[in-house]
Amino acid sequence: MNDLLTVTEAAALLGRHVSGIRAACERGELRAEKLGQQWAIRPADLDTWAGRERRKPGPKTTRKDETK
Repeated sequence: MNDLLTVTEAAALLGRHVSGIRAACERGELRAEKLGQQWAIRPADLDTWAGRERRKPGPKTTRKDETK
């Protein structure tokens, strides 16, 4: 696949599970092309997606949650 990454390679680079990367491709969150039965991901698209994922706010906590 030359300079394209497979889902397995992308998952390894990000320390994520393959199913999460595949799901992001299927939902269109991670830009990728389907080549036969495999997703092909450009490294720049993976970097962009990973940056967006890091900036997502986490779940909000309340004072009550913090005391548990």
